[in-house]
Amino acid sequence: MALEASISNLTTISDLISEFGTRLAEAEFKFEPLQQAHSNFCFCSEDTTGVIRKIEYDSSTNSFIGFSTPITDGIPSVRHFQANAFEDLKMLYDTNEMARLLNVHMFQRIPTEDNPKIFPKPCLLSAYGTDNRFTSIDILRRWIYIFQSFLNQGVRIIGFSTDPPHLITKWRNRLLSSTANLCYGNDKISIKHIENLIDNTNYTKLVHGLIMSDINPKDRQNYHSCIKLISDDVLNLLKSDANANGTFAYLALLKMIMKAYVDRSTNVLERISPFLN
Repeated sequence: MALEASISNLTTISDLISEFGTRLAEAEFKFEPLQQAHSNFCFCSEDTTGVIRKIEYDSSTNSFIGFSTPITDGIPSVRHFQANAFEDLKMLYDTNEMARLLNVHMFQRIPTEDNPKIFPKPCLLSAYGTDNRFTSIDILRRWIYIFQSFLNQGVRIIGFSTDPPHLITKWRNRLLSSTANLCYGNDKISIKHIENLIDNTNYTKLVHGLIMSDINPKDRQNYHSCIKLISDDVLNLLKSDANANGTFAYLALLKMIMKAYVDRSTNVLERISPFLN
């Protein structure tokens, strides 16, 4: 579970790293530790956490950190916020947003056959403030950049990891949104179809397993309710309702995403087969 402000800000991370004799510049990717790698294979991860909004001056880079870092072709701009006069600093504050989120990249070497019992510790690759406004293409370009940079150091990345449950809850939250107008062809996708199931006196909780708190839009991180919404019982009831075709298709697709990207019990063939049919 992500605890907002459990990492106060980028300065805290920089101070911790400085204790070990190294420096971290905001948005800079540190590929130098790869030269000391005892394995030619790594796994990378990327995640975002909430932080306390705070702007500080970094004397080592002559730049201010704590603003939302601009993204260009998926890559964050290093030392972007610099000011040589008070008016420059005022302009930075007036035209840029303080970051409410911290995006962190980590990597971990994979044990080799020579040392199968030695598990290398994960290492910090980069960290920077963000407003989380970037596209899937930005993410792909960033991953390609990281992959190629590792390859130039003689290290191959075998996979990237993010936090997939967030995708599932966002999918659910879109369904619960009072402002979203979702359609599947001519069929409407609406939470009203789920409400009708819960309110229908012909069905009890034992039939569909749902309660009203499962569709509470204020509970935006209710991952367990996502599981209940895509149960076979709920999908079968929606499928039998001709007016709920759009909602059925929406939740059926969500179930495919769950099986492909989240459910650890799903084997490789089961993960890809729904997308090949």
